[in-house]
Amino acid sequence: MKEKERYHLEMAEIYPLHPPSLDSKLPMPMQGHCKYFAEKARKAALADEELAAAHEHVAQQLSQAK
Repeated sequence: MKEKERYHLEMAEIYPLHPPSLDSKLPMPMQGHCKYFAEKARKAALADEELAAAHEHVAQQLSQAK
């Protein structure tokens, strides 16, 4: 997910340099679109990290209980 965030942030930087011809007619300009998906990916990456930490904690507790 962090890689997806980086990709979308990179695309958000590129679109102002090379805007699509229909960008002004879209409900959300492509730069905003990319930033939106970068933020979604960032939040998903944080959730993944929290879940991984919880799994690690449970695994440590189980290994100590043996």
